[in-house]
Amino acid sequence: MRDGDMDEQREWVTHRRPRGRQETMTAEGMTKMVYDLLKDKLNIVKLTFTSGVNAATQEFPSHTSIERCPLCGIALSEKGVCPKCGWKKA
Repeated sequence: MRDGDMDEQREWVTHRRPRGRQETMTAEGMTKMVYDLLKDKLNIVKLTFTSGVNAATQEFPSHTSIERCPLCGIALSEKGVCPKCGWKKA
């Protein structure tokens, strides 16, 4: 491959990179980016990222309220029974 071809290829790649909101690539920046991408599809309440010795945890408001088993955290069925451990809602 000639040097000219590499320059053209490099130029093509840099001009076609997606341009969006610039966020720093820290653990805090990653939590913001992931939340912005998935907040409409998932009910994200807490995100934690770790990178080496750096860590960031961020909590967000819940969009829905799901009744969960107090023993294991699994969502209760329509009848108020935990499908995993059998706990019943009073």
